[in-house]
Amino acid sequence: DTAANGDQLFRVIAPEPASTLCFDFTDERFTFTLYLDIVGGTGRFEGASGSAVTNGSGQNVSEDHSAFSFSIEGRID
Repeated sequence: DTAANGDQLFRVIAPEPASTLCFDFTDERFTFTLYLDIVGGTGRFEGASGSAVTNGSGQNVSEDHSAFSFSIEGRID
């Protein structure tokens, strides 16, 4: 992620707890939970650590496109 001034925040998928993706093949809707570890950055985020969780849902709208929405909550130390 990049702030307006160009500072970047780096994150990776956390090994635990396990992230999930649930797909309903009847109507092609899906939900997901993605756990992230914050692992540094540039500028004001240099040396940052922390964690975040992303929850979302969506639906496939064509063979190669999906529409979805999500929220992110977390902390930066």
